[in-house]
Amino acid sequence: MKAILIFTGLCFSFLACQTAPDRAFSGDEPREPTLSGVLVVNYFENTSSGESDLDWVSRSVTDFLISELTALDFVQVVSRQEVRTVLQEQKFSALSGLTEETIERGRMLSADYILSGDYYEQEGQIFLNARLLDAETAETLRSFHLREPRQNIYTMQERLLAENRLFTPAREQLEELQPSPGGG
Repeated sequence: MKAILIFTGLCFSFLACQTAPDRAFSGDEPREPTLSGVLVVNYFENTSSGESDLDWVSRSVTDFLISELTALDFVQVVSRQEVRTVLQEQKFSALSGLTEETIERGRMLSADYILSGDYYEQEGQIFLNARLLDAETAETLRSFHLREPRQNIYTMQERLLAENRLFTPAREQLEELQPSPGGG
């Protein structure tokens, strides 16, 4: 347990160093996004073996993220319809997964970033992995791993957006990081 806490602390320290803004925050300063631009949100992939009853989670998580991120004025979220149109034109079949096709889709849509991920269920827990990629280089800029009991999937969606602060400064992210009851 002690090793896990030390590892987690080191990870957060590294994240803070990698994404910290150039200036320190005072209480009255506006909080600028660390990332801005055009974002494509891919459908999250169900990697549970034979668990098709969890396929609805993909649309739920993706739709939630698109709705919430669209409200931000410093990121432009490409709509699902635009993604479908480009995919049909280019004859791509899948909307999820982290492949060369994912990166190519982002480029075709003139995206700066791609948000992609997967999830699976194990012993009544949903494990969700999300990756924020640079659409040009395919570099993983940020990755997030969440766990919640299956019945708390909506809590997990909100945690993905709120705790990980996909497009806000790292300090705010670290200050607000609190595990939810029953989650990890």
